[in-house]
Amino acid sequence: MQKLFKSRIFVFILGLIVASTTSAFAYSLIASDVGFTPSDSSWKKSDGTDINDTGEALDELHETCTYCKTRFEGLVWNYPYEGEEQNFPVPLSGIYKLEVWGAQGGNASSSFSGGYGGFATGYVKLNEGDILFINVGGQGDSSGNAGYNGGGKGTGYTSQGYGGWGAGGGGATHIAFSSGVLSSLVDRKGDILIVAGGGGGSIHYSDGSNGTTPSGSGGHGGGYIGHDGFHNNWTTSVGHGGTQDSGGAGQTGSCNSGSFGQGAAGGACYGNNEPGGGGGYYGGGSSRHSGAGGGSSYIASSRLISTNLLTKHTTCYKCTTSDDDSTKTITTDDVENKPQSDKAKIGNGYARITLEVVK
Repeated sequence: MQKLFKSRIFVFILGLIVASTTSAFAYSLIASDVGFTPSDSSWKKSDGTDINDTGEALDELHETCTYCKTRFEGLVWNYPYEGEEQNFPVPLSGIYKLEVWGAQGGNASSSFSGGYGGFATGYVKLNEGDILFINVGGQGDSSGNAGYNGGGKGTGYTSQGYGGWGAGGGGATHIAFSSGVLSSLVDRKGDILIVAGGGGGSIHYSDGSNGTTPSGSGGHGGGYIGHDGFHNNWTTSVGHGGTQDSGGAGQTGSCNSGSFGQGAAGGACYGNNEPGGGGGYYGGGSSRHSGAGGGSSYIASSRLISTNLLTKHTTCYKCTTSDDDSTKTITTDDVENKPQSDKAKIGNGYARITLEVVK
């Protein structure tokens, strides 16, 4: 009787091993049929490229079995700056992590830099077949060119007055259910999931008659309030950062203010050497004798959620913090050219989508 019991146990264990091996073998065959080979860390095509680089064969593979679908958890789709809209057709129903970085404002000189781009993150539940539209912000430049997706245009170099540069503002990065640059969604705000504000452009006068120069760095983007621009030593009036419900005010006088999705353009208050504001949920204001304001970030969408892994929030460089759920803002002293979570951004913006849980 004992021998019979042991024999049955052996057969049962052997059956489990065979079943598991057969399942894994069948799974490998399915993957191989559509050009993929599974590994513990990621999916790769037979030529070695990542699935998230090509996006091919998702429709064929994800319809096979529940286990197969879970192997997609942890896949990452990266969206660097391209100067035009990109889209993400959702391959599987589940919970996705969104990360966005705004772009830096233009650098008028090596002494006066554009404000850094902000960072924002949160989770969203998506259904297979949904399409997300992604607009990654571009950096403004010293010639006054505005960064894509809401950076304000600067005046560039002009010889009028003291002579100097008014750099363009950096663009915001956003993800939404509707197509279009951020400013075009003014009547579709409910479709916006997340925004990371761009930095304001900087200003650098090349000369000063009284030993001072009306120059300054751009205000940093991101946070629930964009950072005000910085001044050198000639004035305390600056271009202000955008908020959650209004554009940043321009420097005292006739300088332009920011608006929804758009940083202010320079050139209205004096006509020369004026930087553009940073793009954002609301853009930053321009200025005459200081850096322009940064744009604000946005995480208040009811579709954007927190989980036990992450509380949705924004991060910005040396900025005002908030503990409110809809505007939670963290300050940082860290900046990076490459996109890193909770660090302010140098250069162009960036976006990243990660499949966390298949539903």
